[in-house]
Amino acid sequence: MKNRMTCSLIAAGLALLTLPAIAGNKDETVDAKFNKIDADRDGKVSRAEFEAYDQQKFAKMDANADGQLSLNELSAEADLSNRDASEKLKALDTNGDGKIDAAEHKAGCEAKFTSIDTDGDGYVSQTEMMAGHKAKKSKN
Repeated sequence: MKNRMTCSLIAAGLALLTLPAIAGNKDETVDAKFNKIDADRDGKVSRAEFEAYDQQKFAKMDANADGQLSLNELSAEADLSNRDASEKLKALDTNGDGKIDAAEHKAGCEAKFTSIDTDGDGYVSQTEMMAGHKAKKSKN
């Protein structure tokens, strides 16, 4: 019994030691996304690069290729829970048809770019993207 308790405490301690590494992986994920969006590798993301990435993402999510994203298609996105997908649908579905079309998605993309580009220079730096990611996570 004493050995089992000791092993459990050691395992718990080791798990706690890995938390900073796990938290760091979130930042690495943002870094990887930034590098994927920064097509010309100049260390900043232009509005055109941001929109091109979002258009690719829209096409990938549009499983039935009807030019619209349903709640099911949004929910299938790897990083969205059903609650988050519902909130995204409500926020972007400006015509109220229960789906997000390409124009609504583009408008959402433009608003997201503007909110992340906090210095207003027309580019998103890696620091701005990280800050935007942290702000989004703190809302959830």
